Amino acid sequence: MKTQHFILFLFAFLIGSCSSNVEQKPLEEKQIENPWKWLKIKVDQELIWIPATEDTCFYRKKFDEIEISKEGEKKQKIISDRFVLNQQQRDSLFLLGQDAVKNFVESDHFVTCYAGQYVTITLEGYSGSISCGYNSISDWSKVSKTLSKISKLTFEKVKK
Repeated sequence: MKTQHFILFLFAFLIGSCSSNVEQKPLEEKQIENPWKWLKIKVDQELIWIPATEDTCFYRKKFDEIEISKEGEKKQKIISDRFVLNQQQRDSLFLLGQDAVKNFVESDHFVTCYAGQYVTITLEGYSGSISCGYNSISDWSKVSKTLSKISKLTFEKVKK
């Protein structure tokens, strides 16, 4: 008898929980205005960070040379700079970066003996990142029209 009551209770519970799921409204999808946080472009020792939500972008170049301060400390020489891109320019760069990654172009600008440039384009999102890279390229801005546009919108804005 107790087993029958238990089975009836379990059956009623399952029916009740199934009917409550039917009455629930479906979850609305949230749209993220900017699905990315950063666009990073690295060419050899030069790095540009482009944030999704701020106008100020960052540039850094490391040198192989070591500087020695007056105190005798050894430091790697680094140049840093900032430049401004408006939201439309940043969105355009993101789309160009996305195109560069998704439609990777095999380059015929390859050079040997590690003489060329090493380029990495990375799109960082809120839950992951995607990137593409080129090794030993004679001139990365000539690999494709997309990379040429990225170069013009970023590195040409920086004072070298």
